[in-house]
Amino acid sequence: YIVRIELDETDDAQQIFESINSTGEKLTAADLIRNYIMMNKTNDVQEIIYSKYWLKLEHIFPQSRKLAEFIRLYLASKSYILVTERDLYEEFKNYWNERLSSSDFNAILAEMLNYAKHFQRLYIKNTIDELGDVLKDYRKLQSLMPAPFTMCLLDYYQKNCISKEQTIAVLKIINTYLVRRY
Repeated sequence: YIVRIELDETDDAQQIFESINSTGEKLTAADLIRNYIMMNKTNDVQEIIYSKYWLKLEHIFPQSRKLAEFIRLYLASKSYILVTERDLYEEFKNYWNERLSSSDFNAILAEMLNYAKHFQRLYIKNTIDELGDVLKDYRKLQSLMPAPFTMCLLDYYQKNCISKEQTIAVLKIINTYLVRRY
């Protein structure tokens, strides 16, 4: 079924969508988060957000559930709390609103995209990396448990806060821990 609702210029399409979709197809947390980010923005700003950030996130995570999983781990890297999948949307809204009080939405989305690229480097890409065999071994272990920490690690490395040697040394420790844990 297709439902068409005509809106006035004063109506907020995202807010209306969120309130009436409870009877429609079950949305993932990523769908709800995208909608929330776009809420109360003009069409032009929504287009910019979508093309500059969200579309790139969808290219890294073509499945909406995988994108939601990444957002959950991203939030854990920022809040140090791993929320349940059920609570992800509410926790993201809290995080977003708190960050908006001190940052521009572009900065928040740019950081999310940057962390998504770190996640891609850690778990999705299967190419040779400058971090060598230690990153290859990390990928083989396929544990998401250290993802919040390792995304931060790669962010520090990218910002030249730590050296390549330090990054490799930390990844070796994580690999050793994961092998012993298994």
